[in-house]
Amino acid sequence: MQIAFSNAIYLVDVIEGGEVLMKACKPALESNYITKVIHDCKRDSEALYFQFGIRLHNVVDTQIAYSLIEEQEGRRRPLDDYISFVSLLADPRYCAEQMFMQVRPYL
Repeated sequence: MQIAFSNAIYLVDVIEGGEVLMKACKPALESNYITKVIHDCKRDSEALYFQFGIRLHNVVDTQIAYSLIEEQEGRRRPLDDYISFVSLLADPRYCAEQMFMQVRPYL
C-alpha cells in the first residue's frame, strides 16, 4: 500500500506490519475527509474489511473512472473483456475466505 502526503510518500508493507500497522492506518482509510485513490479497489476493499475490519470511505477508483470516460467518448469494451473480468471474480484464489493480502502474485 502507498500513502502519500504533500511532502512525502510511504510504502506500507502490510505483511511485515500486520495487525498493528493496519490499526494505525484504519482512521485514515475510513476517513470521509481523506481521498483514497485506488485502481480496481474491489479486492483491496474486501481484503481490508475481512482481514482487518476496515471499511474504505471516500474512494476514487481509477479503473471505474477510466471506463466511464471511455464510454462517454463513445468507446465501448468488447463483451469478452467483461466475461474475463467476471471469471476473475470467481477465481477462488481471490475470494475473501483466504488471506488475500498475504498472497503476493508473481505473474
